[in-house]
Amino acid sequence: MPKKRVLTERGQNIVRLAASGAPQELVDLFEEGTHHGKPGANQAEKMLAAEAILDACQGDDIALTRRVRELAAHPSPMAKQVACALMQELWPRELELTPLMLLLTTDEDWEVREWAAPAFTSLLSSAWPQHLGLIEELALHPHESVKRQIALAVKQTAQKKLPESIGPLLQLTELLLGAEHEYVRINLGPFCIGDGLLRIYPAEALPKLHQWARAESWPMRWNAVMSFSGAQGAVHPDDAFAMISLLLSDSHKEVQKAARKTLKNMRKRCPDDERFAELANV
Repeated sequence: MPKKRVLTERGQNIVRLAASGAPQELVDLFEEGTHHGKPGANQAEKMLAAEAILDACQGDDIALTRRVRELAAHPSPMAKQVACALMQELWPRELELTPLMLLLTTDEDWEVREWAAPAFTSLLSSAWPQHLGLIEELALHPHESVKRQIALAVKQTAQKKLPESIGPLLQLTELLLGAEHEYVRINLGPFCIGDGLLRIYPAEALPKLHQWARAESWPMRWNAVMSFSGAQGAVHPDDAFAMISLLLSDSHKEVQKAARKTLKNMRKRCPDDERFAELANV
């Protein structure tokens, strides 16, 4: 039997106010704390509040939806962050909340935007592939935050190794590859693909990467070469070398920079592979 959590007095008050349905009182209590030297609740406290709300609603999605809407409408970013946490449970069951999820995902506060990511993972991976079509539609959303959260959801879903998921996940990834915004790219090539799809499904990912490296869209080429900039580059040195050789003199400066960065990292990770040293001297 799992140990019962022992809460501090502050934790007990968070649970009480979260369960009572008083968002302003909960926010006031949050603001009495400190997080990274600033007023506010830490991540564990906000997750504690979300758990208390789930317990209070006890599977009543109507009540839970009402609570989520109240929190999402509150001006405090902390209230919205709790709403995002609750959407992990609620959104896959209540797809009509998609517009509300998009409002949270594109909120002016960057922490609220990043708290939205787990809800996308939950939607994509739960009842796979039931919600894949909706996620594919959302991948076409113009806001960079929506695309970024879907990129993270692709990686987290890949880690679950769901049957027959790699093909659709690669297709979903391809919908994101043309995004020029750096916020999307830094989470897509190195993280979603390199540390996700390439690491978990190399046989399926490698042919796609070589295909994307020759795409007309420069962000696709950028993402392809940056997929080898992390630890997986050293696992696939031949592919990394071919990719870097192809893109080191690319017509777009951002792709050139990405190829040089990947080359620099490969020289560190594969010091005995003389090909990368020679390439750096070309």
